[in-house]
Amino acid sequence: MHFDLKSTEKWRHLPKVELHCHFEGCIPYEIVIDEHQRQGIPLPAASDAECRKAFVLEKPAKNLEDALPTLERGAIIFEEARAITRVASEVVFRKAMENVKLLELRYCPPFVESKSKGKISMEDVLVAIQEGITFGINRAREQDKEIHVFLIASGLAALGSESLQKAVDFVIRHKKDFVAFDLCGPEKDLNQYDKYLNQVHDAGIGVTIHAAESTEPKNAQIAVEKLHAKRIGHGIKVVQDAAVFEYLRQHNIHLEISPISNLCTGEVKAASEHPIAKFHKDGFSLSINSDDPACFGSCLSDDYALIHEKCGFGTADFFQINRSALQASFVSQELKNTLLQEYFSEEKEKEWIFTFDY
Repeated sequence: MHFDLKSTEKWRHLPKVELHCHFEGCIPYEIVIDEHQRQGIPLPAASDAECRKAFVLEKPAKNLEDALPTLERGAIIFEEARAITRVASEVVFRKAMENVKLLELRYCPPFVESKSKGKISMEDVLVAIQEGITFGINRAREQDKEIHVFLIASGLAALGSESLQKAVDFVIRHKKDFVAFDLCGPEKDLNQYDKYLNQVHDAGIGVTIHAAESTEPKNAQIAVEKLHAKRIGHGIKVVQDAAVFEYLRQHNIHLEISPISNLCTGEVKAASEHPIAKFHKDGFSLSINSDDPACFGSCLSDDYALIHEKCGFGTADFFQINRSALQASFVSQELKNTLLQEYFSEEKEKEWIFTFDY
């Protein structure tokens, strides 16, 4: 989608923490097309314009469910490990160029494995992504940009119980390679997933859960009370339930907010009405995230520009939000302290204001 944003380039310079970004939704359009041609995969249409419609949302979907085919379509290129590594490298490099200093990148191991049509195991997928991350970090350093990248394993409930158990077993088996586990929709009846999240929690792995993005607010509270969530993916619907809203606020539950995603999936109808303003005003711990940026034709700096231009957020708000995001991340406290001093301290905020706000 196209947003008429004027301040994206300014916010590109801002140091950022991103906690909610799906690897499968970050495949750049030009790489999707190139890999189709390289691998001999038939394109969905003859013209570039029609192909783009298949992989990038051009207008808001009716709802999240309506957007899912577009969000998942690009992953067809993951039939080769080489393509997985290529995408991971490009994702990390582009995030670094946006001055993302800490990225928690999530992906669903069984989903990516299934896209390879049995050619690549979940273990090989992990290796391919890790190699791409290393390449991306090194490419960024050549441009004098530093980025720290950590992985979150997602379990996609829509794929069924067998797939979800595979994801849980995989993250436990490879817990040294992941900082957390994420449960993705459908959000209905989250209580049914307690046996899976209990296993993750008992293994000492952090938990974040998609909840109250497209369904009732109470799911966010269930995610915390029953499923061990320390963070909620999206959570935008909790503004509709005062009791759930207050519960999350009192328990200092971090909300991973993705403004452009919420508009593109039709879950928020106008940027000026996005509940991030209320969450921020009422003292929630928040982060600003891109979710599936390639599918929205956007980048993380666009999310900042949108919230700045439509909700009135400024530099001080963004530094406060990124400090909250840093503390809510699943990385070590030692790294949090280091990044705070290097990029997100009040002194660094003053330096940034002096350089970019005047």
